[in-house]
Amino acid sequence: MSLSSSQRRGAWQVPARLHVLAIMGSIELDLREASLAPGLTEISVINVMGSVGLTLPAGIAVTCDGIGILGQFDSLVHRTDRSAGQAPRLHIGGVAVMAQTSAR
Repeated sequence: MSLSSSQRRGAWQVPARLHVLAIMGSIELDLREASLAPGLTEISVINVMGSVGLTLPAGIAVTCDGIGILGQFDSLVHRTDRSAGQAPRLHIGGVAVMAQTSAR
């Protein structure tokens, strides 16, 4: 999505591999009511001079290893409310160039 904004919320099925591209725009993904497949779901973010925000549900295992270049790529959620064997796993990676990418 470039030079505009987009959002996804409510009930939806998240694919096992989701690619997110924001160029001078903003994207908001709300996963609180979304269905995650069992096992690992990977979200790959390319963010250039934009903003990407991910709202995550409780009870999932999250790893975040994105890179910020003159920008920020951060995750405020690193916990699970269920035992590790039962929790869906989510990996967020990618790059933010002069941009803000956050998971909360």
